[in-house]
Parts: sequence; structure tokens; C-alpha cells
Amino acid sequence: MLAHFVLSLLGSSLLAQGAVLNHKQQPRDTTDAAAQWAPQGCWSDNRHNRTLAALGDAGTNVTNVKCQSRCAGYRYAGTEYSGECYCGDYLNSITSPLSDLACYMTCTGDDTETCGGPNALSLYWDGQAAPASTPISVNAGVDGWTSQGCYTDQVGSRTLSNGVATPRGASSLTVQLCVDTCGSAGYTLAGVEYSGECYCGNSTSTGAVAEDQSACNMPCYGNGSEYCGGANAINLYSFAIAPPANTSTSASSATATPTATQSTSATPTMVTSGLPDGYTYQGCWADLTNGRILSVQQPDSATLTPASCVSTCYTAGYSYAGVEWSKQCFCGKAIVNGGYQAVSSYALQNCHVACTGDTTQGCGGSRLMALYYSNATTSS
Repeated sequence: MLAHFVLSLLGSSLLAQGAVLNHKQQPRDTTDAAAQWAPQGCWSDNRHNRTLAALGDAGTNVTNVKCQSRCAGYRYAGTEYSGECYCGDYLNSITSPLSDLACYMTCTGDDTETCGGPNALSLYWDGQAAPASTPISVNAGVDGWTSQGCYTDQVGSRTLSNGVATPRGASSLTVQLCVDTCGSAGYTLAGVEYSGECYCGNSTSTGAVAEDQSACNMPCYGNGSEYCGGANAINLYSFAIAPPANTSTSASSATATPTATQSTSATPTMVTSGLPDGYTYQGCWADLTNGRILSVQQPDSATLTPASCVSTCYTAGYSYAGVEWSKQCFCGKAIVNGGYQAVSSYALQNCHVACTGDTTQGCGGSRLMALYYSNATTSS
């Protein structure tokens, strides 16, 4: 009866839409903050696929009213497990009404009212129709990574053998974060699964087979507009080395970055000696695993070489300099964010993408930094 009441009142089947919003949504219109929130009873929830997609930070002393205030601008608000608050414009299609007895836990901010229960949401509606839904789609690829579709996966025999932690944890997972993490570690394959899991590898297991995309039906925790696999199903991505196109109009054809349709007369080589200001080569380092390993990024350059980068960093008083992805130069006084030297065969083979300023010299790679150090820097 409750489900019928909600659906008929809104004039459309919100549950059938099953739309889940991006966790990083645009600022909400809060003009309806004083709206009369109507209780809708107790509804099921799943921490891996939330009934309401946005987390409403209602503090430590949660009440239903406080949660509703935090959810102003959304159509739904819900409290759970005494102290959790969630917001959204739609109910996830997998949810269903529960007995009111399932929402039995008292609120942390008021022990005279209940705030859901374990996997049970005390749901409220602001009485307004939901806006148009945000579609969920497969991320086609980013930064040289390309979607390979949906594949089967098993707990005992992973399609990609290495499960990895991504920055900010599973609750913030996006395709971008997963491929960045795998690329930084020197892998050529990455996969996202079950909304919050990231896996890396250089080959798939023998038992992995292509699956229909309908099996990869779970949105990413960190971006509800893209899919991050499903239950025993993984959205797979592969990486192919291709330097970024040089978009500067001032660069001449002699120094343009090679693209997939261009080639250089020789494979770029790393500059390991003869650098100005006492800088020495420190090897290839993984970048962006937990953030940039050198804290200061210089403007992209259409004439970048290792020598020009170290000169820039030396003049600014930095002891470390690094070149990356053909045209990027970084400086720092220390290696930060858990930086580590990349020693995999993949990293060593792909840390010398042609520099924009000299295509015979290597300037790092995708998430791979050619690092230089000098103890003779000027004072800052």
C-alpha cells in the first residue's frame, strides 16, 4: 500500500527509474528548506548500492529533522542505523518497503524518535515531484585508457589479480581513480567492480569471459553517472601509450609531440647525465597514486626538455624536478604522498614518452615521472 501511495502521488514510477545520483552533485536549490516532509515508512537499504545516493552530513547528534534540513533541495531524506543521513531525488530500484519494526533504532540526537535500523532506512518525502533523471553510462575511457567492456569475475579466481586501494577509499571510487592508481603502479589493465572495488593487472585470468553490459549494472560510489561493474562482473579498461596531442599554436612541426599517426626517427631516450645545476637522474617514479609526488606543477610547455624543467626548478629554489607525459614539469623540496620508484618492466619501458621540446629525449609517461635531484639549489 505504501509503495502504491508514493508512486501514484508522484505520478510516475520512481522505483522503476532506479536512477542513482552522482555523489558530487551540483549545489542544490535550498529554497524549499522549510518543506513539510512526509514520512514514507521503513525501506530496505544496502551499503553497496544505497537507496538514496547522496550522503547528508547531519553531524553526530542526528535527528530526522536535522537530516531533512541537510537534504533541503532533494526530494527524499532518510536516516539509518541511529546516526546516518542520506539524501536523493530517486529511490534505487532495488529497494522495497519493510515492516516499521525494522526501523527500531533511536536517533543519536533524540532518543524519543527512531532513525532507521541495520540496512533499514526511515524515509521521508518533501512532497515535490522529482526532476529528470541523470542517466548512468559506461565510461568510454580516460587519459589513454579505453573501455574493453564487461567481464566475468570470481572471488576465487580474479579476472585481474591485484586488488588495490584508491585515494579516499572505496566510497569515492571512480573509473578515473582506478585507472590512475593502476597506471601509477605500472599496470596496463584496470577494472572496477561492485561500485567500490579496483583491480589491476597486465593480463586477465584464463577463466575470464566477456559478459553483457547488463551484468555491470552498479554505479560508482564516487560518480553515480558511470558504471563500476557489478556482482561478479568487472568493467575492464586497457592502456595504450599515446602521447597527448600538442595543442599549442606556437609549437613548430619540428617539436610537435608525436601522435598515433606520426613517428620519430628514433626511440626517445632518458636524459641521465649532463644536466645543468648539478641535477642527477633518480629513475622513473609512480605519480598520482595518492596525489602528486612533487607539490608544484609548472605550466605545460610546448618546448619541454629535462634540462629546461630542472633549470626552472633550480631557479625557483627546488631540489627536485620531474618531467611527465611529454609536456609537464614538476618541482618540489621533497617527495610527498608516498611516492615510490616504479621498477616494473612496464614502467621502465614507458617512462620515456617523447618530450615536446626534443622528440629524441624522454619526458616520463602517463602517471610516470622521470625524476631529477640536486643538492645545490638556490635559496627560496
